[in-house]
Amino acid sequence: MKDYQISLWNEACSPTKGPDIFGCSVHGLSLGRKWYDPEVCSIASWGNKLTGQVISGTCQSVLNSLKGLPFTPAVCIALFRHGSGVDSFLRLFSLTMLNIPVIGGVASFLSGNSAGDLSPDGEDLTLFAVNNANFEINTLNIYDHTGISVEVKRKTDREFELLKILPDG
Repeated sequence: MKDYQISLWNEACSPTKGPDIFGCSVHGLSLGRKWYDPEVCSIASWGNKLTGQVISGTCQSVLNSLKGLPFTPAVCIALFRHGSGVDSFLRLFSLTMLNIPVIGGVASFLSGNSAGDLSPDGEDLTLFAVNNANFEINTLNIYDHTGISVEVKRKTDREFELLKILPDG
């Protein structure tokens, strides 16, 4: 286990990736009150480092490595290079790591590229198993604060068939 700093960078950047950086490329950044378009080189790094273990590779090799972790993670952060395979990985992750929350997403990439940028590099993904919960995760449903009502029809557990704003809300 070691300490890692979480960083996100716009697709236009090629940050120096150190051995203690965990992160991925994003499609635009909001830093403070300023928005940085995806074409503008900007990097955001969380000031606090988190302790844990990073595993990078194929979806199957990461799942196999999770079984041998010497600790029970407080949370896992999964960053994917491509959009394909995410649902399958998350389904198998939930069977392998019972009751361990997982957050993350797919790294973005500019036109002409076929994959997002990860640190450390991983063929399919890089996953950070965070050892201790010395942080707080908050969620916010923006619709609670906007007064907007929506109609939702699910296609699968992770896909919508319909998502529309209702006329009265």
